[in-house]
Amino acid sequence: MSDMVEVDILGQRFKLNTDTGVDYVQELAKYVENMIEELRQGSAGASQDRLAIMAALQLADRYFQLRQNSEGANELADSRIKRLIEQTDALLTK
Repeated sequence: MSDMVEVDILGQRFKLNTDTGVDYVQELAKYVENMIEELRQGSAGASQDRLAIMAALQLADRYFQLRQNSEGANELADSRIKRLIEQTDALLTK
């Protein structure tokens, strides 16, 4: 069952349906609003559109970095598991 939530970002109200919970979506909106406010302080005179695009690029960068780190961690875990299986097989065949 999805819930309806209203959030305000850059003075614009958005009505969204969510399956993840109202509090979660409100937290996301607050995070985005805070990010834009930080960018606004460092980019005096920037338009709202420019601030929104800069925030989107920062979010995409964070996402890609996390995804890359996750893939690296998965590869490391797979390598360790494979090594443990090989060691276990070697012990069992003695």
